[in-house]
Amino acid sequence: MIQIRKIYLIILIGLLALSLGALAMTGGNNSPQGGKDSPGAIAAQIPSRVKLSDAQVKKIGLVTKLAQEETVSLSIRRPGEVVANGDKLAEVSPGVGGVIRKLHVNKGDKIEADAALATLESAELAAVQAAYFNANDQQKLAQVSFDREKRLWEQKITSEESYLAARRVLQEAEITQRTAAQALNSLGVKPGTGASVQVGTYTLRSPISGTIISRNAIVGQVISADAAMFVITDLAKVWVEVRLYPDDLDRVSLGEGATIYSNSNSENILGSVSQTVPNFDEKTRTAIAIVEVDTSDAKLSPGQFVEVDLPIKKTQFALVVPEKALVRYGQGKWQVFIETEKNVFDPIEVSITGKIATGVLISGVPNGSKLVTDGAFFLRAELDKGSLVDND
Repeated sequence: MIQIRKIYLIILIGLLALSLGALAMTGGNNSPQGGKDSPGAIAAQIPSRVKLSDAQVKKIGLVTKLAQEETVSLSIRRPGEVVANGDKLAEVSPGVGGVIRKLHVNKGDKIEADAALATLESAELAAVQAAYFNANDQQKLAQVSFDREKRLWEQKITSEESYLAARRVLQEAEITQRTAAQALNSLGVKPGTGASVQVGTYTLRSPISGTIISRNAIVGQVISADAAMFVITDLAKVWVEVRLYPDDLDRVSLGEGATIYSNSNSENILGSVSQTVPNFDEKTRTAIAIVEVDTSDAKLSPGQFVEVDLPIKKTQFALVVPEKALVRYGQGKWQVFIETEKNVFDPIEVSITGKIATGVLISGVPNGSKLVTDGAFFLRAELDKGSLVDND
């Protein structure tokens, strides 16, 4: 019995040895480490390049260019608002209180200098005119009296004292008359006499040529002397007020070109930095740079919000690519594609180092590479789908 058990044991040991040998010969293909679903096998299946046919390249309009670093001037992008040109702006007030009897212009009208804006009726003006008329009459009487006293004094009929007194009265009358005339002139009213003068009524006129951008007046309204009835500006050139942060001021140069981006214009608008206002706003902690823009070819008007690229006092050697050459992947990472063989495109991770008006500054692409500038989004999509790819 014992002998039989020994025989069975020997047979079991032999079978076990055969099983182990067979497993070793198969290389453990059924183990988790080497199967087709193992991490290593899955990684090997992830596509790393895109291969296209000539027809596909033509169909998607894929474009490449040689990657070549260049010297670029850096810029900063800041928000801005279009405002009236402060050097060609007039805020028109009546200068005297009264009632608006007629309005001659509307908002948006283009006018010439001295154009009639409004007709007002004013008791205050009537008083100023009355003072002028009285001063004018007194000056004439004083002139007549002086001429008589001078003639008599020269004939030694009257005393020198009478002559000098008449001259003094004339001088005082002339001063009063000039002062009254200046008071009328300050209101835009030409001094005059006679039946043609409408006492207490005058026409408010524009001091400059331009466009009415504001009209705060209605017929019948009682208006104060300092009320801003009209704002007029020359819209041939406007200003863009650009908000700057504290570190920006020392980097922005006067006279440098600037690029304005507006939703109402399909093309970028060019301007130049004309001045900076270094006083910082307490609430926003920003200062202002003024960019002057010629609006002959651009549709910009006061009140619009825009974005502005300002060149800064710094240059660097960098590769500049259009924004459409970049595609995002992963968690905030960026890629471009380069053509390594004919119609074979490999993705390369890059870093964005800055932006300028002509494109984006990147690093990570070897000089001389054939960089895809148009069609990168399609290549990324194909890579994500895993189609049209080659893992060699």
